[in-house]
Amino acid sequence: MIRIITALALRLLAMYVLATLALSLTVFLLQTRFEWGALRGDNWTYLGGVLVVFVLVAGIGALLWRLGTRALRTADRHDGGMVPAAPSRTDLLTLQRTLFALLGLYFAVHGLLGLLRDLVLHLDRNVPWVADFASMPLAWLLQLVELLIGLAIVVAAVGPRAVLRCWSRRHQA
Repeated sequence: MIRIITALALRLLAMYVLATLALSLTVFLLQTRFEWGALRGDNWTYLGGVLVVFVLVAGIGALLWRLGTRALRTADRHDGGMVPAAPSRTDLLTLQRTLFALLGLYFAVHGLLGLLRDLVLHLDRNVPWVADFASMPLAWLLQLVELLIGLAIVVAAVGPRAVLRCWSRRHQA
């Protein structure tokens, strides 16, 4: 059972690393789009370094995913002598879907709360550290991307049919 929990934790960590990478890449692309002149000239080494870091993080996320998948396959065959019977494959998939859905909910709620915070701070003009109006859509876009990543993870975890079924029940009542 410990092997199964470890394998699922590796896969969950891989999903977190890859989702955080997608958010960081979004921030970087938004910054370079509006400050492209700063990346010309002598800053190519900086840009190359950032690209290397992104590739390394993507490689680590993919490696964690493969390790989790391999550990899940071997844990499914061996119970480690601790539990008389290993859980069935459907129980493992249900547990994995639940963990992924919780991770997606984390990203979705974090993005939604960040979006709400930015909108409320934008309304209060007396706060001196609030960004000017021109930079606020970038902050909103980042929070929106985080919300969309979270919702995509939830939909991928539970399936689009389950989401549509839940949505249709809610509107029928």
